[in-house]
Parts: sequence; structure tokens; C-alpha cells
Amino acid sequence: MIAALVSAIALATSVGPGPVNASVPAGAYSVAFRLTPNLASRTGSISVSVTRRGRPVTGARVRVTVGMLDMQMGSFTLPLRERSAGTYGRMFPVVGMSGRWGFRVEVAPRGGRAFQVALADRMLG
Repeated sequence: MIAALVSAIALATSVGPGPVNASVPAGAYSVAFRLTPNLASRTGSISVSVTRRGRPVTGARVRVTVGMLDMQMGSFTLPLRERSAGTYGRMFPVVGMSGRWGFRVEVAPRGGRAFQVALADRMLG
């Protein structure tokens, strides 16, 4: 799985260090990705807002797979819950190591075709 994550990250949006607020286009969709405080040693908040032609995408299945890009540490997947119309989120855990982290956001819109976007993050301690 980490090999697929790394290959997806090759074409990804680069973010960090510091709090992340990035928007990534995906065809007719746009994915706004937020991660605060974006520190390896602290819990934080992760959220993903999904729009299609400017309108919130509600009722989607959204999950984020996270893996270290600098060394093989495996990866983990976080399912996100809809917090408000088209915005999905949850607490982000302590990852314990600064460096380059890859985030693959998978969105399965209700009644639509699933898609992915990727981000490469430089996370500090």
C-alpha cells in the first residue's frame, strides 16, 4: 500500500510545514484539505471539504490514508465523518516523527464515481 501512496504522491500538491489549508482540483470536484497544527508530536484536526461545481457534496464516504515518505513505517487510514454539509473531519493522531508524509484522500460521492487526490506534507516535530 505504501508503494501506491508514494507513486500517487509523485503528482501531488506539496504542503507544509505549518498548518495546511490547500485546495486540490479533481475534474468537476474540488477538495479543500486542512490539517492543524500539522505537528508530528501533537494531536490535531483534519478536515476535507468536497464541492462539485461549487456546491457541497453531502453524504460521501471520505477517508484519508497517511504514510511516511522518508522511510517504510507502514500506513494508516482514517475514515472521516461529515461534520457539516460537504465537510468531513476528525481528530488527527500523533505520528511521532517529523519528515515528509503522504496523504491520499479518497472520496466516494453518493451515486457518483470515487476519486482520489494526494498531498505531500512536510511535517515538523
